[in-house]
Amino acid sequence: MRTPLLSTAALCLAGLLTSCQQGADIEPQSLSQAVAGTYKTNAFVNPLFVALHTDQIPHLVVKPETDSTVTLIYNQFSPSKVTQQLTQVVLQRQGETIFLKQNGKPIGSWQWDRVFTSNGVETQTNVLQLAKQVSQDSSVSFTGYRE
Repeated sequence: MRTPLLSTAALCLAGLLTSCQQGADIEPQSLSQAVAGTYKTNAFVNPLFVALHTDQIPHLVVKPETDSTVTLIYNQFSPSKVTQQLTQVVLQRQGETIFLKQNGKPIGSWQWDRVFTSNGVETQTNVLQLAKQVSQDSSVSFTGYRE
């Protein structure tokens, strides 16, 4: 009598667990969706900005193009207002880090790291680092965290 009861109970439990698992599955997020957002920096993250007012500090916007490519829009406000756009930046995951490449060359990375926010509080968040020579006279260098 115990064997059929135990078998029935095990079968019901397995069915219950399977049905719960199917409803709780999380859809994988594309790399571009994971990295997308607005990134800001401050004098704690980059000491070069210690003399700038908060509304003069540059920021970077990451917009998805496809599942693994993004457009980067860098906005600089001081000493002059400049906006630079980098398109077709390819994202490649290696372990916990996502690397940014353009035309096959590495230009940056995205990973969890510890930073100090603008109000001086230390937190762990997504940090994006970018270093790209745009032209002979122009380059973009940015380290920031997602808002």
